[in-house]
Amino acid sequence: MVNQHVPSEKENIERLITIPVDLKKVISGKKSATRRMKRFADVGEVMILEGQKFVIEKVYQ
Repeated sequence: MVNQHVPSEKENIERLITIPVDLKKVISGKKSATRRMKRFADVGEVMILEGQKFVIEKVYQ
């Protein structure tokens, strides 16, 4: 069953990826998704990691 509830309050997008190993994987293109219980971003938002811009393309609910 898919949870249809989307939290109205978003967490800071800077906290989306906090594990250093995962951060390196994202920057190198080896990781493109992460699972979180809270809402961190909406489609179209930009996240900057170590000077590189990443655009949020999909948000799973």
